[in-house]
Amino acid sequence: DYGSSAFALHPDGVFKVTDGNKVVLENFQQQVISSLGFTDSEGSPNQISVSGDFVVCITTRNIMKVARIGTRDLRQLGPARPLFADITGDVAVRSSTVNIKGKLVAFIL
Repeated sequence: DYGSSAFALHPDGVFKVTDGNKVVLENFQQQVISSLGFTDSEGSPNQISVSGDFVVCITTRNIMKVARIGTRDLRQLGPARPLFADITGDVAVRSSTVNIKGKLVAFIL
């Protein structure tokens, strides 16, 4: 199934969006290793970026989730975070990336 809105590669497999509200990590035989879910209020994931063993996902409602990639699971680091709480109007993240330690995320608006 290649109908995903976003993809990212990791040595263990492929990240992709499924069912509109879930990011899954599949191995290269297309077996699901783990997933990261999003609620309707958080929006649908539209960006995935991987660096080392960390992944950042940004949604259509500018919510960010960062997770650590384990051998058998994804461990979300902290709560989902809104990116622009004090900005009014339409602001969209065009690109994002997480650093290799999972501590910093950079954005292009």
